[in-house]
Amino acid sequence: MSRSLIEELKRRNVYKVGVTYLILAWVIIQVTTAAVPALHLPLWINTAVFLFGLIGFPFALFFAWAFEITPDGVKRESEVDPDDSVTAHTSRKLNFIIIGLLVVALGYFIYESRFISPSTNPSTHEIAVEQTDVETRSPVLSLVVLPFVNMSKDPDQEYFVDGLTEELLNSLTRIKGLKLAARTTSFSYKNKNIDIREIAQSLDVQYLVEGSVRKRGEDIRITMQLINGADGAHILSKTFDRKLVNVFALQEEISEQVAAALKLTLVHKESQYNAALAKLDYIAVEQLVTSRALVNEYNESSIQKAVDVLSKLNKAYPNTAEIIGLMAYASRVQMMIGEFKSDRQFTISLAEQALVLNDKNYDALVTLANIYGRSPQTLHKAKGIYKDIIRFYPADPEGYTDFIAYLIRNDTPCPTIDAFIKSVPEGLLPAKEQQQATFLISACLTPNIAADTLAKSDDKSISDLSFRFTNPDGQFLNIKNQVDKNPNQIALSDYYWVLLKMGAYEEAQRIIEKIKVMEQSVGSMMTIFDSYNHDIHISKSPFDALDSLDTLGSLLTSLDVVLALIKQSINEDKPEVLRNYLNKVTVFPVSIEILEDSLGLITLQHYAGERALSEKTAVTLFAQLTDYKKEFPASYRYWNLQRIYLVLAFYSHNEQMAQTILADDFPADYVYWGGRGYKTTKFQLQPWQDDPVVIEYLGRIKADQARAREKFGVQ
Repeated sequence: MSRSLIEELKRRNVYKVGVTYLILAWVIIQVTTAAVPALHLPLWINTAVFLFGLIGFPFALFFAWAFEITPDGVKRESEVDPDDSVTAHTSRKLNFIIIGLLVVALGYFIYESRFISPSTNPSTHEIAVEQTDVETRSPVLSLVVLPFVNMSKDPDQEYFVDGLTEELLNSLTRIKGLKLAARTTSFSYKNKNIDIREIAQSLDVQYLVEGSVRKRGEDIRITMQLINGADGAHILSKTFDRKLVNVFALQEEISEQVAAALKLTLVHKESQYNAALAKLDYIAVEQLVTSRALVNEYNESSIQKAVDVLSKLNKAYPNTAEIIGLMAYASRVQMMIGEFKSDRQFTISLAEQALVLNDKNYDALVTLANIYGRSPQTLHKAKGIYKDIIRFYPADPEGYTDFIAYLIRNDTPCPTIDAFIKSVPEGLLPAKEQQQATFLISACLTPNIAADTLAKSDDKSISDLSFRFTNPDGQFLNIKNQVDKNPNQIALSDYYWVLLKMGAYEEAQRIIEKIKVMEQSVGSMMTIFDSYNHDIHISKSPFDALDSLDTLGSLLTSLDVVLALIKQSINEDKPEVLRNYLNKVTVFPVSIEILEDSLGLITLQHYAGERALSEKTAVTLFAQLTDYKKEFPASYRYWNLQRIYLVLAFYSHNEQMAQTILADDFPADYVYWGGRGYKTTKFQLQPWQDDPVVIEYLGRIKADQARAREKFGVQ
């Protein structure tokens, strides 16, 4: 009986129909998975397609058993005479269909595994942390490179020796299975006579590298010791006498010897200075090494010296990745501290040029990751670059911590961030950063457990990361501390911005006197727009800064920038300025990972007269945020997305939903002043100013501003 049943299943093509159905269903699921995020469709479509495919399988088998396709149409099997059956002909057709579908499936598999770029722009829900080449959770060895000692009689060689230490540190980051202490940590021990074992215990590292440098003209002598931190024993001790032009090859040799002594391997062994070795004379080598130390001092005069030297080197030795990459890095530091005129596109072009010459150039990768990660048009590229940094320089903890910060800044779902943190090799993140990142995820996913952990912990700083990113009060304290430590232009402009949001206009007026508003920098630009948004009159207006925005690029759709331009265009009755501005904005697909810029674009479209387009864009983003809230409710609350959801409800004409959001989504302890502030929010919601929801929401912001000013003692 069983044999006749099997033969009958074969005759009626039930097996082949089942195989055909499964292959076709797999192809459809793959296409849907790719199409849904690309078309910004709701995520439930993926679930629905899979569910319908699963339900349809038994029905396909049933119809294959019970019915037959004949020249006269579909008939029940019992109505077809065996002599008239065409199942054999149908079987041959199914063979061709199966072969065709297998070819499609195989082609897709090859395309996906070989040709899809790691920087393909995913949805917020699908930021692929699993592709960062963090393969295991096996423990890593820890090491600190102490500043080498200048043994030359010339004290001016200090920068050169410091630069050599930093170059060696960068070279050692290529050792897989190793964790290197950060440069700032290493250099905190410069010129200090402390026992090696005490340093190792203080930094919680297993090994230390120390050494000295003696330079005479074109000759250089470097001594290096690799030391066991537990007992101070020398594992490796070498003296190298070389010509100065060969110093980069020497660092490659030292890196290989350290890796071998620790029984680890370099992930890529070619010297990162291959291009430079063949061209630079000993003076150029010295200047290049010294420039790195100058850049990493992070102050105006030192960076300018480095930029001047590097510019001359670039003219003398064109197409040298190491020079161009360090130029890009120096330009990025200028933009960070806000002291100089910095052309964003020029910095990007330098970094991209360096990567064409050497796709592993560390300076260029770090520069592009930082710049790309802060612009809606290039955000998707940043993730791929962070992955390259982690892959090429696995011993650099900053690669991992910077990527975690990138995920946090973009409102990535907490489970996704948690998965990445758990994939990082054990011990690679610095202990403090590991504790803070772990607490942040716990506070998001299990807030009661996190609160209990914090209450029992003697170290309250474990909550610093969470507090800084999710609580405006914590953000204020963090920015205030930065100003106290280093009052550069970026820090001052950030402090000015947060004071305005809080409504502390007296303190803001005092701070603006310290900001160089005439400088073409990120800090100066934001000061101009923030001032106008809050009715503080300074020498320049938003319209005056339009040309500068082209060079800074990433600010084009910043909500603060957009609102200031809208406000001035209304005040001066110049709507054409907004229309022209909208035309030069590079279009980007709105998404949750660029919420602020997406909301800026929607607001700009609305006030520039593109009301229908604004509503359509708002509907798209509102739907995405609705799905995000359903799929990741804890992350929605933790990243304080309620305020954007509320504003989007009005711009997408979901006023009824706005009432529900205000009533249900804001917890009793919600900190309202940390959005855009009272004045900017009021202006953004001006078209609905008489709506009871808007009136209530603005009232809550104003009351919370007063609470915050009293708490921090500012007016």
